Amino acid sequence: DFLDQLLRLTNRVLVDSGRFEEPEVDLAALARQVERFRKADDMAFSDLNWARLTPCRELIAQIFDSKEALACLPDLAEVSIEWQQKAGEEGDRTAQALLMTAWLASRLGWRPASRITASRDSRRGLDFRRGDRPVRVEWIARREAGKPSTPFKVNLKTGSKPAASFSVNESIEEGVVRTRAEMPGCAPLERTARLVAMDAVELVNEELKFPGRDRVYEEVLDLIAGMIQL
Repeated sequence: DFLDQLLRLTNRVLVDSGRFEEPEVDLAALARQVERFRKADDMAFSDLNWARLTPCRELIAQIFDSKEALACLPDLAEVSIEWQQKAGEEGDRTAQALLMTAWLASRLGWRPASRITASRDSRRGLDFRRGDRPVRVEWIARREAGKPSTPFKVNLKTGSKPAASFSVNESIEEGVVRTRAEMPGCAPLERTARLVAMDAVELVNEELKFPGRDRVYEEVLDLIAGMIQL
């Protein structure tokens, strides 16, 4: 078909999953296309929505830089991803929540334990397992009239008693992002960084600086496809 002909004439494909009408289904379909061209080393796929999440993903990784925090990673049992949802922009945030969830799962060795389907519910739960340990991920989309869409607030909590907790909270109004780590026996650690948001043109320019395949993104798509097929 036309898409196949087009793909065979290029070595770079850029998409924006924030524009997908059904992110769960459409990201899984994208995963199938990436799989088809995986043997073509010169074919690279990029997603502007994935690029938008880069600062948040980097901050989450930095929270676990210390030896004490790193030791908590295997015991993570609860994750919540919260955001303010503006009417008409459901796909944008849902796709980002799905990409963030699959990124955490792929990096931490979580196996999907529940099937994901397209939904407009404001509160959704996803189940994973790490070995014999259950992990629960919850999405919370708040729809308060008159309020603009907001970036994510990501909370991670261990299953131990007492629990350790970690959070990343982005604020467009203040132009900052705050991280916080609370671990038993340690003083709470807070950091504040400037929040930098790029427009579509800037995101495209950034993506084109890296001509090769994004193997982490490909692993994330594979995991999403697996969640659809359960």
